[in-house]
Amino acid sequence: MTKLTDTQLIVLSKAAARDGGAACVPERMTKAAAAKVGSSLIGRKLMREIRSKPRMPIWREDEDGRHISHIIPDDKVGQEAFAVIREAMREKKMVALARVVLAKREHVIMLQPWDKGLMGTALRYPYEIRDSKQLFEDLPDLKVAPEMLKLADHIVESKKGNFDPSQFVDHYEEAVVEMIRRKRAGLPAQPQKISPTAPNVVSLMDALRRSIADEKGAKPPAAAKSAAKKGRKRIAGQTEMLLPIPGKKAKEEAKPVTRSSTRQKKAG
Repeated sequence: MTKLTDTQLIVLSKAAARDGGAACVPERMTKAAAAKVGSSLIGRKLMREIRSKPRMPIWREDEDGRHISHIIPDDKVGQEAFAVIREAMREKKMVALARVVLAKREHVIMLQPWDKGLMGTALRYPYEIRDSKQLFEDLPDLKVAPEMLKLADHIVESKKGNFDPSQFVDHYEEAVVEMIRRKRAGLPAQPQKISPTAPNVVSLMDALRRSIADEKGAKPPAAAKSAAKKGRKRIAGQTEMLLPIPGKKAKEEAKPVTRSSTRQKKAG
């Protein structure tokens, strides 16, 4: 693979990121240095000269004063230039920056060598970035108990696995497509399935133990017996009726209560 100088690499990378592959003379580069770099790239068949077109960067002027531009070839030689840039970036462990328009917005993307090509990653503008301190300043600093951390480590280890994209589907999209299909076919809409509500977590330690028990297929451990023996918490304003439960002897001794059958008349 042809070795390139840092200046040649910069010229080629910027030309590859520009529409048409036209090279631009770096700032503060003299005409003599530009002529030397351009002739070197043309000699290696990594660039070629053409008559400048409107809005095309000008590399030099010929004897007649006509503008000449240097562009990356779009044939096999151009592929070699692309490969040279890619391998030079891979060797120096560097990335390139470019601009691309997506969804009516201009984005800055990062280009990094990836296999036989380049992978682009969209970057954020400064106004889109938030300081993490502002997001987490309301959260308290909690100290994790060693026993709880040990249980959590066991759960994480049991759930560990390799990522397989085929195991994930877009349930929302599938539901919308199924609804449209049933409407077109004149079928009634399917009743929605209501997910069971999750139980309230009283103790994080009990929840971790219950998760481990469910993983092993065993019954979850019962709650603390002391908590089970305690009566229900009395609600403010709630009254209770305490009625005696008579035994057999008390029933025999109990005397029937007679009620008067007479009714009082209303005063006229």
